[in-house]
Amino acid sequence: WSILLLSTQVFDAPGCIGRPTVNPALAQSRQVKSLCETSSGHRAVAHSMANVKCHAPQPTVSKSHASEASPPGWAKPVALFCLVTHNVAVVFMMRYTQVVRRTNGSAPYLASATVVTTELLKLVAAFALVAHEQGGPRPALQEIVRVVMDAPRDLLKLSIPGLLYAGQNNLLFLALAHLSSAKYLVTYQLKTLSTALLSVVFLQRSLSFLQWIALFALSCGVAVIQISGGQATSEKAGGNETMGFCAVIAACFTSGFAGVYMEKELKHTAVSLWIRNVQLALVGAPMALMATLYWDGAQIWQAGFFQGYDSLVWVVVFLNAFGGLAIAAVLRYADNIV
Repeated sequence: WSILLLSTQVFDAPGCIGRPTVNPALAQSRQVKSLCETSSGHRAVAHSMANVKCHAPQPTVSKSHASEASPPGWAKPVALFCLVTHNVAVVFMMRYTQVVRRTNGSAPYLASATVVTTELLKLVAAFALVAHEQGGPRPALQEIVRVVMDAPRDLLKLSIPGLLYAGQNNLLFLALAHLSSAKYLVTYQLKTLSTALLSVVFLQRSLSFLQWIALFALSCGVAVIQISGGQATSEKAGGNETMGFCAVIAACFTSGFAGVYMEKELKHTAVSLWIRNVQLALVGAPMALMATLYWDGAQIWQAGFFQGYDSLVWVVVFLNAFGGLAIAAVLRYADNIV
């Protein structure tokens, strides 16, 4: 009976076209004969059943979908290395160009204008990567138009993280104008806590007990830094530490929510990672430009959009632009908490 049951399950298994067509009388005689066989006969039947194969056509997987499902082994460590390098470099460069450079008498630049320039450069870089994937600028443009036309609502959905990322970048410039680099780096790690909480709520991700302990220890460490750090550094630089701390906290939550939202979009879609970045930049750049014109329109009218720009400011722009691409790669190949 177990052999007969096994034969039924084999022919009903997914991927088989269907049961073989057998004469009912012949099938009944075979069943009676199989029940009366000896143990050697059972082994023979089992051996014959083991050789039964389903000749159904196997589904083919395209190369692009295969690469999306199983990224290369080097992708995650390279993305994480680029992200860590970016996080360290961009903080010190932003702090230097905003505070130290200003005390030396250099002309200030508009932080909101650098956010717009960053989004435009990110758009160009993402398009170049799409062109590399598609084999040229023209196929890349055709693919982007096809993706946008096939799913126009996706562009509308990306307006949420586009707005959040634009606001987050402006908040980070504000925080670094009022906090020291070390205190900013430590406090900004609270985005790990906010991201973990939002991942549990929106992505139904479960965290282990040790992970919760680590998040609690991180929160305690930030609290100790804030209590014992003092205000000497920020006062020397003419900054307001309370305003800087509030800006970092707001940036942590905007970063966490936008990251969780983007992780959900990136990991459950067949669209290329770089096409998603093109879409995000297409939404984020106009939003950042509108915010810049609203807050700093008068200064732009007087001294120009690129006032105070020099080589160091352009380094900040490049770091922020390519850091955004590294973050997107981490969201695809790792996860948001990382």
